[in-house]
Amino acid sequence: MKIDPCPCVISLKDGSVYTLFEFRHFLELVEDCMGYDAAKWLETHVKQVERAADYTDRKVNSDLIAYESDLDSNRRAFQDIQTEAAAIMEVLQGNRVNRQKIAHSVKEIGKIISNQI
Repeated sequence: MKIDPCPCVISLKDGSVYTLFEFRHFLELVEDCMGYDAAKWLETHVKQVERAADYTDRKVNSDLIAYESDLDSNRRAFQDIQTEAAAIMEVLQGNRVNRQKIAHSVKEIGKIISNQI
């Protein structure tokens, strides 16, 4: 079992006190006090919860990786757009306006945006 809390002291109704270092110690205590079936029932349900938690953890991590990948892709796209905008500004600041260069940069920006959508 993955559940191993810090040492935990438990006192029972009869006044006895137990220190639990691992989850299996709690299972042993349940078995001693309530029987084998109760301990097995608890162990089975805890394992189900652990599997569900593992699945959730994997899902969260894969979603996080996908999100980070999207952010990186968007960052690169904005950098590419920034480069094209700088090229347009350079053309506009020159003595002669070259419409073909501007049109090319605008098309490139359109491609970059289309790839991101």
